[in-house]
Amino acid sequence: MPTKRAFWCWLSVVLGLSGCVQAQQQAEWTVVFYMASDNDLEAPQMQDLEEMLQVGSTATVNLVALVDRCENDDPEGNYSGEAVGGIANWTDARLLQVDHGKLTQLANWGEVNTGDPATITRLLKTALQQFPAKRTAFVFGDHGMSWMGACCDESVEDHDQLTLAEIVRGLREGLGNRKLALVGFDCCLMASVEVAHAMAPLAEVMVASEELEPGDGWNYTPTLQALVDQPTMDAATLGRQIADQFYAFFAKSKDKETRQTATGVTLAVIDLAKIAAVTTAVKNLAAVTGGELRANGRTAWLPVAEARAQAEEYGKDGDPEEPGMAVHDLVHLASELQLAHGEGAVYDAAEAVLRAAKAAVVHTVKGRGRPQANGLSIYLPPDGETLQNAEPAPYSEVDFARASGWLPLVEQYVKLADGDEEDPGLAAVEVADGADDTLLLTSQVDADDLDEASFILGATADDVTLVLGVLPAAPDEDGKLEMEWDGGWFTIDDGEQTLICPITAMEAVEDEEDAYFAAVPVELKRRNKDTWVELTLFFYLDFSGDELVGELVYVYRDSERGEVEVELRAGDTLRPLYLAIDDEGNEELIASDDADDWLTIDDPDNLTVGYDALPGGKYLAGFLVTDLAGNTAEDLVEVELEE
Repeated sequence: MPTKRAFWCWLSVVLGLSGCVQAQQQAEWTVVFYMASDNDLEAPQMQDLEEMLQVGSTATVNLVALVDRCENDDPEGNYSGEAVGGIANWTDARLLQVDHGKLTQLANWGEVNTGDPATITRLLKTALQQFPAKRTAFVFGDHGMSWMGACCDESVEDHDQLTLAEIVRGLREGLGNRKLALVGFDCCLMASVEVAHAMAPLAEVMVASEELEPGDGWNYTPTLQALVDQPTMDAATLGRQIADQFYAFFAKSKDKETRQTATGVTLAVIDLAKIAAVTTAVKNLAAVTGGELRANGRTAWLPVAEARAQAEEYGKDGDPEEPGMAVHDLVHLASELQLAHGEGAVYDAAEAVLRAAKAAVVHTVKGRGRPQANGLSIYLPPDGETLQNAEPAPYSEVDFARASGWLPLVEQYVKLADGDEEDPGLAAVEVADGADDTLLLTSQVDADDLDEASFILGATADDVTLVLGVLPAAPDEDGKLEMEWDGGWFTIDDGEQTLICPITAMEAVEDEEDAYFAAVPVELKRRNKDTWVELTLFFYLDFSGDELVGELVYVYRDSERGEVEVELRAGDTLRPLYLAIDDEGNEELIASDDADDWLTIDDPDNLTVGYDALPGGKYLAGFLVTDLAGNTAEDLVEVELEE
């Protein structure tokens, strides 16, 4: 007698159905991970894979990953040579099913290029065919550079990276006439309106970060466990789980350094069906604002430049000579445009952008240091050089830039910015005795487009000036600059050693009085290593109490693909990096070769910024001002502290 399953198979053939009617339940979800790990994020991505293994696939949730690993085996550089999920280290690409506690290899794809859209297409077609489900999610894991793309492959010549257009092509050709329930970017900076516009025809929901992401990335174990426990959840609910668990990993960590990282994290869940309305609203804003720029030139440029300067920006590395990624929160930018223009056509157009963007972003998480992260960023570069030097593809090739009319606005904006070459007027700095044995430094700035002003301090020795750092110094309504200096400066301290601390940038934390992010350039030498690597330490400084509180938030190393988070360890040695300027104006970053000027970390959690009196000697102190077009002026005077 035939079995019940055989009978249904025979019936399906008679009725002309393709294949047997499956006796098992169809999966609710297939989650596909595109793990472009053939680069300096291999180690943290292997940790992500370990987190997935804590849950694994079930009858209702398929977890499938393409994992392309690197030949490099340097754990200090974020590379890994470790076995994962029961499979010995591999240096090519493997198609894997993620099961509970183990990886099941489905295929060895050999050495592939994850910067090639054909690799996306191949993976997506394979996953849809072999693991059909009611809903499919596709998650990119690697470096991200906003509208410029993501996913670099170091094994390929020139370290090929996916452009945004290539991501679209790879997904579109893999999907055919189907649509993803969710597309995710476990990458830096990808929550931009440019990326969302590109993803809108391909998926229902997008999950991404406006800001740089810490190397730990998403919190996969509790996220996937929630999906397995409730496999019928929709894409928006899964997106909320991803965002909430991501933030909880940092904010609720028992590790102090990890917990402090929560200050700067962001993640957004975006309803892609509502992005068309955002594009339409931006198109109207671009048309109205661009019309004013063409008609009124610099007069119309000033309020736009003021709004751009105030709008929260992402991807900063702490170098005052370099901008961030020139991507600004869209809602914050529109709000600042309203403030700068007042009532009128621009105000009304910006209001429409606000409504559309807030409707499209269904959920966000953000640390207290990113209060204006509303879920979608937009590109607005400060000058033509930044616009022209974007790689690997120019902004003119981004579909949103053309469809929204934002590109003509950007081009008009940077043209006017580049045409302003007049330095802000800064009067000579005067020094007088202040209260309580302090020095009172004053000056006057004359500029209708002032962006920022800073108190700057340097130490002089052997015809060279070492820049110790900068402090915000806003002028009053009459343009007067004033700073009362007590002869002290910031220090970096681990409880055992104290060094003078160079601060290259200090950014006020909005909505928090007397709180700042401070960027501190250093070089790092790992224990038992001889090489030094440049890093930037970011500290959260709180001046609201009787004493300064300066906590380490995160550490980044600059790479050709953006910022890479670095974990400090006990036994690491740090030495501060100072900008040295000689009498002829030549500049270079230098660090001391004297081991007495180094700091060997006993416990990274104890690393803080403090404040102490400087040793006696000659110093240069004064002001540095920058206008909205990027022009600068400075004036410094020599002051001497007694031994």
